[in-house]
Amino acid sequence: MKFETFTQNHIEDCVKLTLTQYYEEQMHVSILPDGDYYDQLCDTLSEMVDHKLGVVALDEDTIVSFISGYGPISNLFGTSNGIFVPIHGHGALSENRKHLYSRLYQEAAKIWVKQGILSHSIAVYAHDTNVVDSFFWNGFGLRCIDAICKVDKIACRKTPSIFYSEVIDTGFGEIAQLDTYLVAHLNSSPMFMPRKPRNTSKSIEKEIHDKESRYFVAKDSEKIIGYIKISDSGETFACEAKDMANICGAYLLPEYRGRGIYTALLSYLMDVLIEEGIARCGVDFESLNPTASGFWLKHFIPYTYSVTRRIDERVYKP
Repeated sequence: MKFETFTQNHIEDCVKLTLTQYYEEQMHVSILPDGDYYDQLCDTLSEMVDHKLGVVALDEDTIVSFISGYGPISNLFGTSNGIFVPIHGHGALSENRKHLYSRLYQEAAKIWVKQGILSHSIAVYAHDTNVVDSFFWNGFGLRCIDAICKVDKIACRKTPSIFYSEVIDTGFGEIAQLDTYLVAHLNSSPMFMPRKPRNTSKSIEKEIHDKESRYFVAKDSEKIIGYIKISDSGETFACEAKDMANICGAYLLPEYRGRGIYTALLSYLMDVLIEEGIARCGVDFESLNPTASGFWLKHFIPYTYSVTRRIDERVYKP
């Protein structure tokens, strides 16, 4: 087996590898959308070539595995530069896949660390146990999850005085305040994610006005106590399906948890999506957020895991 730098000449064969693994995951998670993704992924991989961070493994003249991604990314999960490899940024033949990925990462990591890229984040298919195991044995841990479900009615109990609606022309400031609470939650144990509030009343109003996002809220009388934010796009190429909605923000005040209110809010959202002819819904969340993991995994099936590794800065010598 020999290794080469990932170039434009490799793209078509590499796309075939990564699509094969998507179809394998689709056998485990049948609600994943069908689509002709070939041209889209060729264009996306072509953009990665310029980063010069990709590696291709060949057995004689046949590509058996590849990996490429985006980087260097400043301050990725810390103060070091990082790289993110999306779900379509790698692939390997099914035979001996665990070993192929281990050797592939060994070669790629040489290039990355030499350039001071010390935070490595790679999205893998949740049911491809050979790939998951390969990265686990190479020092990676789980950080983020993409999950999906069929849009369907959800049984829930109703709580007196709690009402559900979509935000159209009011409540922007209350949602922005809830977002600050979410940021504080992500900064706390065990997540320790140093985020800052990004949403303001005006930015949320603009999102809704420009139809970039939609917000569905739970109210206690007139007080907004929780929200779900959805958009047309998500974290993977599969999220771009026209009949798919993607949850990209969520929060409920702690004093209202454990009463079925958030399940009822999700149920309300599903009823709206059913009426609009949306067939599937996706969500992404941090696995290290026990509140999020405990809720979303009741209703959604994981199809990708984002695994990360932080290289000891002392090995890097500029």
